[in-house]
Amino acid sequence: MNKYKKIFLLSGFLMLVSATEAEPYNVSRSLFNELSNNSIQSINSQNSPLRSIDRSGDRKNLNRSTSTALTGQQIHQGLSQLRSPAQPVKQQRLLISEKQQIALSDLSARSHANKAIVRFNKKNGTPTYIKMKLIPSVAKGFNTQAKSPLDIAKQFLTENRQLLKLEAPTAELKLLRKHVNKEGQQHIHFQQQHHGVPIWGKQLAIHLDKDTSVYMLNGRYVPTLL
Repeated sequence: MNKYKKIFLLSGFLMLVSATEAEPYNVSRSLFNELSNNSIQSINSQNSPLRSIDRSGDRKNLNRSTSTALTGQQIHQGLSQLRSPAQPVKQQRLLISEKQQIALSDLSARSHANKAIVRFNKKNGTPTYIKMKLIPSVAKGFNTQAKSPLDIAKQFLTENRQLLKLEAPTAELKLLRKHVNKEGQQHIHFQQQHHGVPIWGKQLAIHLDKDTSVYMLNGRYVPTLL
């Protein structure tokens, strides 16, 4: 009888120990689930860097906190959702538009080269690389001698906004840095931003030769002219 009593007591003790050890796991798991749910809810809250964009096409305001960097994917998804949800996914993709083709033909006509080397981003249709022989830096009649390389770069961006798919290049691109190499070529780098908030990883560079003519553009950014 004493033997069975000891076994019973020992079994009860082991069950108590097992329950005690399992409790922290259950508590931590519950806490993890709660935090996960709170994280998901916080994305759609008013304090989120990018507020949601509903299917009715009503764009919400973006948080203008300069301490938070938006990702290009967030901006791209937000702009894409402004399209009708009834459209097929393939039609919603931002590809090379007819306006871009016309703008590229116009750029080639104003340059000293018959053919440009252009590479496009397959996901959103923006140029990632443009290189031509002596790309005209400004419109006809523009006095380049009176303008700085930065002004010329901004002028080029504005003239080619259709090709670049940028609605307001000078407002959307903030000067990041610039430098001149030993050959006299100037390299001007811009950071893309949305209402003053930098878009993480989205930059664009304009390259000018020693005569301040734009000869190359490269970078990756989010299209804002749909």
